[in-house]
Amino acid sequence: MEKPTINMIAARAGVSIATVSMVLNEKGHISEETRHRVKRIVHELGYRRRQKDGTIGIASNTPAKYVTHLLQAASEHGYALRRFTFPETETCDCNLGVNIAGVIVYGGHWNPQVLDAFSQRYPTVLMGGSIPYTQVDSVWVDSIEGIGLAVSHLITKGHRSLALINGPADCISSWEKAIGFERAVSSKPGLGIKTVIVEATGFRMEHGRIAARRVLEQLPDVTGIIASDGNLGFGALEMLRELHIQVPDDISLVVFRDAVRMKSAMPPLTAIGLPEISMAREVILHLVRRIQDPYADGRRLLLKPTLVERDSVATLVR
Repeated sequence: MEKPTINMIAARAGVSIATVSMVLNEKGHISEETRHRVKRIVHELGYRRRQKDGTIGIASNTPAKYVTHLLQAASEHGYALRRFTFPETETCDCNLGVNIAGVIVYGGHWNPQVLDAFSQRYPTVLMGGSIPYTQVDSVWVDSIEGIGLAVSHLITKGHRSLALINGPADCISSWEKAIGFERAVSSKPGLGIKTVIVEATGFRMEHGRIAARRVLEQLPDVTGIIASDGNLGFGALEMLRELHIQVPDDISLVVFRDAVRMKSAMPPLTAIGLPEISMAREVILHLVRRIQDPYADGRRLLLKPTLVERDSVATLVR
C-alpha cells in the first residue's frame, strides 16, 4: 500500500500543498471548514509526519520514578521530555498544541479508539499493558509471569486458599493477570487449592477496599491475597486493618509492582518487581524507531518480573 503524502492529501481535499502544511502546523488564516476537511482526510489516509523536533511528550499520569528513568534514556538520544494531558474521547482533535517527535502513554486502561486516533497524529509507544488493533508499540513487564511468581510463592509457603484482587475487566493487563493466576494454580494439581478472582472497578485505594471486602465474603477462609496494583494493595491492607485482620498473621498479601512505599508499609509488603531502568530504555528505543519509521510494524516487548520478598507473607504449618 502506497504511503500517504501531503500531495495526496492536498489533491483529495482540493487545496494547495501550502494549505495542508499550514493545517498540520496549526498556522495560517484558514476557514474552519477547510481545516476540518484536511484533518479528516489526514486521519482517513493515516498520514503521519516525520517530526524533527527534539521533544518527546509523556502522559501526565506517568509516575515520577519512570519519568526520571525516561528522562535519562531520552537525553541519550538527544530528546527532552514534556508532560501532557491525554485526551478522553476519540472525537477530540488529539493535538497537544506543540511540535513533538512522539509520545509515551503510561498505563493499561485506555480506550483503544482514543489511543488509535492519537497515534494517527504522533508516533506512540504505550508503557504498560497493550492494546490490540492499534498502530502503537508497547513495552511492559510479563504480567502473566509476574502473577505466577506471586501464586507460586504463596503456595510454597503453604497457602491453599488464594484470591486475586484484579483491575477492571476492560483492561488488557487485568485479563493477562487473571490468566497468570489461573495458570499458576492449575500447574499445582492435587493440592486442593481454593481460589477467587474479584475485579475492582478502578485502580484507586477505595476500589481495593471494596474488592477486599468482597474477597472475604466470597472466600471467608482465604489466607493469601494478591493485589494486581499498588493502590489496590494498599486499599486492601487498609480494609483488613479496619476489620482487625492482621497481615501476615491472618492473611498474607502480595502486591504486583514494587515501589518505595511497599518497603515502608507496615508490614513491608512482598511485591513483584519491575525492571524500571530497562523498561525506560526500551520505551525510548521503540519510540525512536517509530519516529524514524512511522509505518514500521507494531511491536510488543515483555520484560521479566522478579519477586521481592518482605514481611507480608507468613509460612503456614502443614
